[in-house]
Amino acid sequence: MRVRIRCWASVTWLVAFLAVLTVALAPAAGALAAEGSDDVYRLTIVRLNCDDEAEAFSDEVELWVDGAFVDRRNNMDGGDWWDINRTYDFQNSIEVVIRENDGWIIGTRIVPSAEANQGLKVSHLPGYHGSAYYYRLTYHVTGPI
Repeated sequence: MRVRIRCWASVTWLVAFLAVLTVALAPAAGALAAEGSDDVYRLTIVRLNCDDEAEAFSDEVELWVDGAFVDRRNNMDGGDWWDINRTYDFQNSIEVVIRENDGWIIGTRIVPSAEANQGLKVSHLPGYHGSAYYYRLTYHVTGPI
């Protein structure tokens, strides 16, 4: 009888220990949802400002989003801007690339879904390509939608 009670007590302690260990090691439900999230976010590219062009005359600027060519604006000089006002849906992150039409990159911005609902953001794109240049990309992210 005494052996059965000790055996039963050991089994009870083992089950309790495994239950506590399972709870402690299991990821939170929210963490699992965030990793495999199917939430969709919306990037709105508002404007591209040219504070100083890269080339001696004017820049011919191209917009690429997630590897796809979107549009081009010619004759960008210091003080010019391009009202883009385009939206793109994405899940985890989306890449925006500003290029000169010669193929070299003016600037890149990977926009994460974590920037959702934080208002307007400005990504500064300074650099040097024969002459110093400086661009500003203005955008915002909403979602999940």
